[in-house]
Amino acid sequence: MSQQKFHAGPIPSAEELARLEQVSPGLALEVINMAKKEQDHRHETNQTLVDAEVQLLKDESRLKFRGQWMTLFGIVLTLGLCAYGFYLGFDSSAATITVSVIVALVGAFAFSRQVDKDKEKEEKK
Repeated sequence: MSQQKFHAGPIPSAEELARLEQVSPGLALEVINMAKKEQDHRHETNQTLVDAEVQLLKDESRLKFRGQWMTLFGIVLTLGLCAYGFYLGFDSSAATITVSVIVALVGAFAFSRQVDKDKEKEEKK
């Protein structure tokens, strides 16, 4: 006849705790307290990581929002200057600048979307 016991976990089995207590009074309680401290530390570390990720997403969102407003400002300013160029009689130059700005913006947005799609594909892997 043979007997096997398996135990998994941060705290030893009740039998082992009883033996530890016999060897040194108070040792079992110390082992349990150490396991509790380790669990608290693990939870605190996980919460810190979650908080950091949330803050990173907020910062990224804020940067994107600011970039969109700066882009809008740049577009309005450029188109205003081009309209002023038309008004002054520089039709071909103003038209060239306007078309160039529009093409550059479309290209930038297309590139940005492609980068976002690539990031999503990498995150899914």
